[in-house]
Amino acid sequence: MRLLRLHLLAFGPFTGQVLDFGAAAQRLVLVHGPNEAGKSSALRAMSDLRFGIPQQSRDNFVHPHPQMLLGGEFEDREGRRHSLLRRKGRNATLLLADFARAEPAGDPAPPELQALLSCGLGRDEH
Repeated sequence: MRLLRLHLLAFGPFTGQVLDFGAAAQRLVLVHGPNEAGKSSALRAMSDLRFGIPQQSRDNFVHPHPQMLLGGEFEDREGRRHSLLRRKGRNATLLLADFARAEPAGDPAPPELQALLSCGLGRDEH
């Protein structure tokens, strides 16, 4: 699945920020900025969104672990759009989302959507 937008709701140095990666036709996206701007945190956020936020995440320096929250808007190969939210926790951490609403949390994402998000890979295999 292609990531269209990354919602950095409460992660690393970010609060309520959205990174827009452009139209689905774009093939290459370049993210740049000065040192300490959050580029590495945003890269970890993309991985954590797909595979889960690690138990001992180092990206809690602004938001405590229980408040860490990420979201993403994805497009699959058939052109269907999926909005997902990842919270820090142990169970049912991937949720369906509606970013148009003020409160984006929703029902747990079905297993087939979780598999589509991770492409069947684990964190160490991507």
